[in-house]
Amino acid sequence: MCATRFIKKVLIANDKRKGVFTFHYFRPTNYDIHMEQDIQQQVNSLNPEDAFCEIAEGALLIDVRHPKETEFVTFQVDNCSEIPLLDLVHRMSELPKDCKIITSDFYGVNGFKAANMLQYNGFENVAYIQGGMKAWALDGFPVKYNVDDSCSEDGCNGCTCC
Repeated sequence: MCATRFIKKVLIANDKRKGVFTFHYFRPTNYDIHMEQDIQQQVNSLNPEDAFCEIAEGALLIDVRHPKETEFVTFQVDNCSEIPLLDLVHRMSELPKDCKIITSDFYGVNGFKAANMLQYNGFENVAYIQGGMKAWALDGFPVKYNVDDSCSEDGCNGCTCC
């Protein structure tokens, strides 16, 4: 990493760990900032319509949301796997490298991170859904709402959907 290093010495007097501690701070140079922008530009983004067409043609959709988020609403497509973003690093070996992989979360931010991570680790045909599941659902593409059937017309019976 081509960064400028700043060293700051701090004296801690009112602590059990008395002494002088050295902290290293790194400020990125212009080169580092341009490198990060180039990496971000290489990750492909798809709008929900293009993503739906790619999935229909055999692409794998990976929902990287946390399991607590996926228990209420999920993508309703055949070729979808739920792998949380934090588990993706450990489960990359389960993913095929020869087919297109599309990642998504609710808003698209973690979907971008997942696509970037996969691309960095050797997956070449990777994209993410711009706007995530929210854009997918707002554009009218299939989602499955997992609501509790205990609601009645005269009021709520303690379900989670009201």
